[in-house]
Amino acid sequence: MMSKFEFDVDPAMSRWNRWFGVNPGRCAVNPGRCAVSIDDDVLIACFGPWTLRTPVANIIAATITGPYRVWRVAGPARLSLKDRGLTFATNHRQGLCLQFRTPVAGIDPFGLIRHPSLTVTVADPVRLAHAVGFSEVTVDDAVNEIDKPESWATGRPAITTSVHEPCPRWVHPAL
Repeated sequence: MMSKFEFDVDPAMSRWNRWFGVNPGRCAVNPGRCAVSIDDDVLIACFGPWTLRTPVANIIAATITGPYRVWRVAGPARLSLKDRGLTFATNHRQGLCLQFRTPVAGIDPFGLIRHPSLTVTVADPVRLAHAVGFSEVTVDDAVNEIDKPESWATGRPAITTSVHEPCPRWVHPAL
């Protein structure tokens, strides 16, 4: 069964994105939309000419992040020079950062650059986190969960929330 997650598009950022080929009506892998989809346990994130594919089993953490500085997310796919993380953003409000066990290709057509994480600004980041196997944690509980990973009740890390923070560099102790 295929699950599809549309980007939450901010009209003010939309024109910047279109200049770089990011248009909701055009996508190489998913012709109808730029979106994130899960099909046969494979996550496919399509953002204009950029596509990232990875097995869902490769995702080891999911973090709700934001807000972001507009100049850091408007326009094309973004590569972090600090940690090689990839960002597909259509708004500055909120997104979901997915961290990978094994870095994956995404920004260059030859797959030379491997990304340890992907941030996507989908309309429902919590639903996407659930779809890739993470349980929900409230904002107040999230700080406690980060400080006490041994208290996680599930076999996968919980969703956490941060503001102006990069994807965390922690993983579940069982991984």
